[in-house]
Amino acid sequence: VFILDENQKLQVATKSVCLEGMKGDTVSIIALANTRGLTYRGLRWKVSNRVVPAGWIGIRNQLSLNKAEIRLKSGKIVVIHKPL
Repeated sequence: VFILDENQKLQVATKSVCLEGMKGDTVSIIALANTRGLTYRGLRWKVSNRVVPAGWIGIRNQLSLNKAEIRLKSGKIVVIHKPL
């Protein structure tokens, strides 16, 4: 499920999200439920196999490449991708 407007794209995920954009695009993640195994690839600030509670917010990360992947083993997150 995703919502798109002229400024950003929001996606809800329970397994993974693949992002495409430009280096420097802003990416924020909000945990909608207790989440296990949260891992980022292709973002400036790395997260690896992290456990986060519902309500946890990882804001203003950035694409370090033109593509990124955010994965989780269980839980639910919303990913907000805002192009430059």
